[in-house]
Amino acid sequence: MADYYDHRPLVQLERHLVLSGYFGAETRQIGYQLAALTGVGVTDLDRTIEHFAGKSVWELIWTEGEGRYRYLEQQYLQRLLAAEPYEVITLGDGALIDKVNRRQVFERAHLVVLDLDLAGCYWRIRNSPTSDNDYWHPLYAGPVERFEQVRPFYELRQPGFERAHHRIDLGSQGRGKAVDQLIGILERSAPVIN
Repeated sequence: MADYYDHRPLVQLERHLVLSGYFGAETRQIGYQLAALTGVGVTDLDRTIEHFAGKSVWELIWTEGEGRYRYLEQQYLQRLLAAEPYEVITLGDGALIDKVNRRQVFERAHLVVLDLDLAGCYWRIRNSPTSDNDYWHPLYAGPVERFEQVRPFYELRQPGFERAHHRIDLGSQGRGKAVDQLIGILERSAPVIN
């Protein structure tokens, strides 16, 4: 359960802000950094699932199947979006593949996508440590060695990101600048209540 983060909000939002992005976008880390700088609460959907399932997302998918994981993902996303106080909710890269999840997010929250092009995703995967050297994604057995291995995953995620309220291009900037942009989005789109 590395990266587990328990944050109590110092300020509240008028609406949830959902942060999602392609694999390699460091969505969770950017969400935590945003929370640390603003005092806004943050919850990561995958960490919530892991907490209640008692195992990592990777273990859950490998032992119980992707269907079970997607079911839990939908159930816990619904709970997080219905909860108050409003906060930042970070999603795994595939959460918005599901049409029900997309509808829930668009109805109840403000969606910001951390954007990478296909080449950016590929190079971030190639240059980052993974949970298991033989896997770069829990749904893909084997290391990523070719650009084309990443394309089906990338294209499957695009429909979930198309209608985002805001997109932040990570290909041209680092985590710090992305967080600065998110702070601006919070101020304009999901005002803070003190």
